[in-house]
Amino acid sequence: MSSSASIAPAPAANITQSHPPAVSSRQTSADYDTAYPIEVRKYLRTYGLTPPAVESFETQEKRCLQLLENKQTPIDKYQYLTHLRNTNVNLFYRLLSGNVKEITPVIYTPTVGEACQRWSELYTQPEGMYLSYSDKGNLHSIIQNWPHNVEITVVTDGSRILGLGDLGINGMGIPVGKLALYTACAGIRPDATLPLTLDLGTSNEELRNDPLYLGSRRDKVTADEEREFLDELMAALTERWPGIVIQYEDFKNPFPSLERYQ
Repeated sequence: MSSSASIAPAPAANITQSHPPAVSSRQTSADYDTAYPIEVRKYLRTYGLTPPAVESFETQEKRCLQLLENKQTPIDKYQYLTHLRNTNVNLFYRLLSGNVKEITPVIYTPTVGEACQRWSELYTQPEGMYLSYSDKGNLHSIIQNWPHNVEITVVTDGSRILGLGDLGINGMGIPVGKLALYTACAGIRPDATLPLTLDLGTSNEELRNDPLYLGSRRDKVTADEEREFLDELMAALTERWPGIVIQYEDFKNPFPSLERYQ
């Protein structure tokens, strides 16, 4: 299995400029990478905001693998890697690319099953995009909220997650995990991927009654209602990103949709 990922290079240093860039919301957590040289940290205006050591990737990898090994359960390891992906995306994908065999079972099957079952319980910050049935009629405008140019999306309605049944929006772990592997193994840029979960209700009564559940507390929409929603979704996605690859994942009955849109 190929294990190369496209990792954005560090920006060129230019600490002599008369007007250094202002600290703004455009900065990302990756700007605080301990691998960045001092000159780059000064350019990014993060100098002094990270420990002084300039680390090699090998040192960073050693720390990450040691932290991973010290986690007691698979779901603890999953949460650690999720945190790493959300705080230092470059380091996460370099780590995953170099350790695909060891890390894949943590970020995808089998651990992703428990992650999906507990998605609402473990939720800490946004990942991907959620579109609800109540958004019908406005999908084109909502899709515009996604800030990146997307080449591939993995879409689920959560109705048949692995062998676990209908998990509603808790199924988001599937698109997130699958696209992470596409980045690590196929070199697709992380910001060119879109994990997308459709909140079309759930037939899982236990979920609907769970006070922590983050999806709509309604029964699953009918087949006709879902088809109308998907028609609008497909038009919105292809209008915003012509040529986008759209992969359906873990739908209970995906074949009518596949035949309709292929």
